[in-house]
Amino acid sequence: MCFSVLFKNKRVAHSNAVQHTKQFRLQANIGGAWVNIVTEDNNEAAEYYKEFESISTDKVRFYVPAYTDNRVRLFEIEVYSVIRIS
Repeated sequence: MCFSVLFKNKRVAHSNAVQHTKQFRLQANIGGAWVNIVTEDNNEAAEYYKEFESISTDKVRFYVPAYTDNRVRLFEIEVYSVIRIS
């Protein structure tokens, strides 16, 4: 089974420019600790898609570490899983 995540960054008002979040982590709470599932340190895309291995969690978070000129304008996060019906 595989999961995927899609991040959509918000467009800046009165402009076609997209200010993307360059560094971020998608984390899942596993056993009471936040674990990095997706790590990105050089994102240039307005929409970011990544697949990752199956995990079991009831919480995810979008974490942005401190870095020079960091700006977060997040429009949407979508996390999907594959469900098998027997």
